[in-house]
Amino acid sequence: SAYEGLIELYFDAKKYAAAADACEKYIDTEGPDEFEGFKPFVLEHLVKARAKEEKFDEALRLADQLVKADEGGWYFLQTKAYVLRE
Repeated sequence: SAYEGLIELYFDAKKYAAAADACEKYIDTEGPDEFEGFKPFVLEHLVKARAKEEKFDEALRLADQLVKADEGGWYFLQTKAYVLRE
């Protein structure tokens, strides 16, 4: 979607607050199943943007939600590690 490109553009330009805002708008928007299925990955971008903004408590809380929702998967553990590294 257009949001995905916009989020990447803001992130690459180090405009993390704008990237986070675009992520939140995507998450708040309803769409078809494919759109909804991508929301966890948009949430991952939101976590990383918040970490870059040094909003570590919020980033860790969101990362923990992703890890819990993934039920033992490893993918979102990388996201939590990203926050801890920042």
